[in-house]
Amino acid sequence: MRAVGFLLVLVLSGVCRAGDDEPVQDIDRTIRVEPSYSAPTQYYALLLLGPERQTRVWFVVDGDDLYVDRNGDGDLGGEDERFRAPKNGDLTEGLLLSSKRWAVPGLGAKGRYSEVEVRFALLNKDWRPKSTASNRRSMLDFMESIAATVDPQLSSIALTIDGSVKQQTTNSTFSTSPESAPVYCMDAPWTLGVLEHGFAHVLWNEPVDQKVIVSVGNPGVSPHLFSFITYDSLPDGVKPRIDVEWPPSSDGSSAPTTTLTALDPC
Repeated sequence: MRAVGFLLVLVLSGVCRAGDDEPVQDIDRTIRVEPSYSAPTQYYALLLLGPERQTRVWFVVDGDDLYVDRNGDGDLGGEDERFRAPKNGDLTEGLLLSSKRWAVPGLGAKGRYSEVEVRFALLNKDWRPKSTASNRRSMLDFMESIAATVDPQLSSIALTIDGSVKQQTTNSTFSTSPESAPVYCMDAPWTLGVLEHGFAHVLWNEPVDQKVIVSVGNPGVSPHLFSFITYDSLPDGVKPRIDVEWPPSSDGSSAPTTTLTALDPC
């Protein structure tokens, strides 16, 4: 693939609808009951489920514990709403200072949402990639972008809808307060999105590998958030496609166009 700038046109083979926009300030962020936390800092995320965003589920990371408002009533004090992560130990030399994973049986009373998995990793701001790393430049830019961030981390929430459709948030960050927590949406009408990961995939004007990640799913209410449907969960005949229009070459010849369907090699 040519390592130059290009214009992307996103197309979905199949039917999807975009979700309605809703101002962040209009989202109800009330947590009626919170438990007595043990860690110095808690990390919050809010998940809205359903076409009308009718179910609100809070996730709160408290050290090795994860609290999940499984029934969406705003009370995190239920006996079945606290989960303990397996002990992995702290990391000191790599990018990750700690990495945790929790498995949650399900959300809601009707059993529609199952196989819930939450991942949470604190990042080491002092880490730098090896001088021989192929993605060194993009990773150095990523490390610079988080330099001023307090407790930078990567996190994700994944679940299965109605026993078959798997949906997952892009790697993003939980927040240290309910007021600033990211607001994700799932199980709503689909739209297209270019996924933004914590590890930025940057398009450089030099001969390095390029990567564009496109999927189908639901944008979050907070900016730059997206919850994608895994490709193996999409109906037959429904695949994201990109049309890549390259700039004219130096000899003035017309710009070529490349069409790629999701999972096609570049």
